[in-house]
Amino acid sequence: GTSPPAPLLTRATDLGGKVTFGTGSGPAAGAMCVVTFAKAYPNNPIPIIYPINAATAALNLHVDRSTTTLTVSAVNAPAASQGNTVYGFFYHVFLAT
Repeated sequence: GTSPPAPLLTRATDLGGKVTFGTGSGPAAGAMCVVTFAKAYPNNPIPIIYPINAATAALNLHVDRSTTTLTVSAVNAPAASQGNTVYGFFYHVFLAT
């Protein structure tokens, strides 16, 4: 949607942390936020994400990965005009060898 609040990262490193996010007006399914690593990895990492609450679980999140980012997307559209702590996920990254 338009004008969403900025996501918040808590205790976040390249290997794990918590991300919370909200929505602007008229949100749609698709990319919700991007986690950018401090450095590029030689191979795509293996991420695990899990929702922080039922509202986030209902979005049915999935992740696309590259050597520099994790893009977290929702299959289901979130509610409009939600604060940046309404939705969120924990992530843990395993480095591929």
